[in-house]
Amino acid sequence: MASKWFYRVGDDQHGPIESKALKLLAEVGQITPNTLVQKEGASSWAEASRVKGLFETEDLQPPPVIEEANEEAVAIPKATEFAYKVAPSPQVPVTAAIESSREYREHKRRRKSAMPWVFTVLGVLVVAGLGSFFYVTYDGEKPQATAGTQPASNGTPPTPAPQPIATETPEEQVFREIRFYSDASKAKTRIANGKVQMRITDVWLTRSEKVVDGQPLSTEFTMNVLLETENLDSSNEVSVNRKSAVTSDSQEVDPYLPLARNGTHGLAPLKTMLDSRVIPAGGKIVETLSFQLNSDSLDNFQMALPLAWFRQSGYAGYAIPNVMVSTNPAAAATIAQSPVEADPNENEDQSEQIPANPIVGQTQPAVETGETEKTPSEGEGKLPPPPDFGIPNKPEGENGDQPDDIRSLQQSIKASVQEGEEKPEDEPAQPPAADQQD
Repeated sequence: MASKWFYRVGDDQHGPIESKALKLLAEVGQITPNTLVQKEGASSWAEASRVKGLFETEDLQPPPVIEEANEEAVAIPKATEFAYKVAPSPQVPVTAAIESSREYREHKRRRKSAMPWVFTVLGVLVVAGLGSFFYVTYDGEKPQATAGTQPASNGTPPTPAPQPIATETPEEQVFREIRFYSDASKAKTRIANGKVQMRITDVWLTRSEKVVDGQPLSTEFTMNVLLETENLDSSNEVSVNRKSAVTSDSQEVDPYLPLARNGTHGLAPLKTMLDSRVIPAGGKIVETLSFQLNSDSLDNFQMALPLAWFRQSGYAGYAIPNVMVSTNPAAAATIAQSPVEADPNENEDQSEQIPANPIVGQTQPAVETGETEKTPSEGEGKLPPPPDFGIPNKPEGENGDQPDDIRSLQQSIKASVQEGEEKPEDEPAQPPAADQQD
């Protein structure tokens, strides 16, 4: 039995065909020694040159033709048209593939190496653009020369005159370091561990004119502040120190000096120095602080009262609103020193007497007022006898009296119960209404 064969031309597989047909295809050149062939049932492909007897040598003679053979001539297979359409894949030489790979890598390297140059050019353009922008802007901000000014020689721009450096005075530094300013029209500041309270009660502005030989020379304005300092300690007095006990060579501001500032108009110096005072226990003092102003225009008038008056460092800041300033003082400008006395009728006016809800059978105690006279007690400090509740076993008691002890209370309750049970027996029985009609 003839064996069957498969063969491959390019990527296409043909077969199965008989071995004779395979040999005929090899003779006509359709199958070359490099063509892959596979025998039916085999698991791998092999080159056609390895098939024994497929390609004959030159010394081989064709087989004799037997005339008497009765077998029919085997039809020579013809290659299908499809086999001619499929062309074998072109074999690329190894050297050509190597050259192509080298050219690709070289092209890729040249393309990568060009990217840094692109970024470099872009960076140069950006820097040049920014430099041009700042150069044009700087030239536009230069002052233009006017007709009245003369340019400096040799084209050198004139050197600007040095501006004086603004120095801050120690007084202005004090106001800058104060973090909070209290509203003088509302604030009551407690200091010295809550034992002293300061508040500004009145502020007024005065005007005076200096007259020489009957002619006014200038007008002087004075801001007067009425300061009330109260000692809240009812047992100890408080000293208000206005001078330091030690000497100092520093050029700083006096820590015992009250300061004032009229906004943009500058500082307002104190006209009259204050003396040290002693506030009695529960008393208070009222002092007038006068500050000199340049004009009657007020612009955020502020005060800094030193806490050194009470042996503490720092200042208490006050902001005086314009609505608080008047032209006439509401109180005397003299220093007052007096203890705070309690008004006997103060509680009567402020507090409201609410009537109690007395128990039935008890009298409501009378409310004492300032006009009623107090009657001396006759019991010499002893409580009056308890009232009587009208117990039956105590005929001498009055209604509202209380028993002496618990035993007497129990006896009175027991007696009242027994009396209630005996009372119906004393009354005569009355016949029913139906019997009376008969």
